[in-house]
Amino acid sequence: MSRRDSADPMSEAQARRILRAEARRTRLLLALSVLFVLGLYLGFEVWLLGRPLGESLRFGIVLLAGIGLVQYLFLGPVWVRRPGGPLVEARVERVGTAESRGEVVVLARGDVSVRVVMPRGTSGFRRGDTVLVCPRLDYGNSMGLVVPEHVSSTRPVLTVRGSAA
Repeated sequence: MSRRDSADPMSEAQARRILRAEARRTRLLLALSVLFVLGLYLGFEVWLLGRPLGESLRFGIVLLAGIGLVQYLFLGPVWVRRPGGPLVEARVERVGTAESRGEVVVLARGDVSVRVVMPRGTSGFRRGDTVLVCPRLDYGNSMGLVVPEHVSSTRPVLTVRGSAA
């Protein structure tokens, strides 16, 4: 398998496929976690407290559906909720290391420069790399960063939060 270099960035169509697949995976994990917690709740209510299954099920479904909806709408990254959103191209200006974490990458697009701390296990960014970010390159907001093929990472799309560079 050939590796891409910074002169051959990932196509937007390929990045969109990766972004959609990761968004589906994240939504599936959220749904499975809600079902798992519902099972734990029902086990606690029915077997330990001796409450009727129907009553526990009605209350548990409403409670956990509300919690899951709040997580999805307010805590979930924008790129998971809207994987078809705009993809913005950004260039890697600087790469460094943080004392307690992994790589620190400064991304730039036009007059906007954003400092991003990559999660542990992510390495290999080079100055001049082109990355795609969804929905926009901005400070203080979470964004989905599609990892170039030559970078080693735990996931193909990382949720990162930018700060002023």
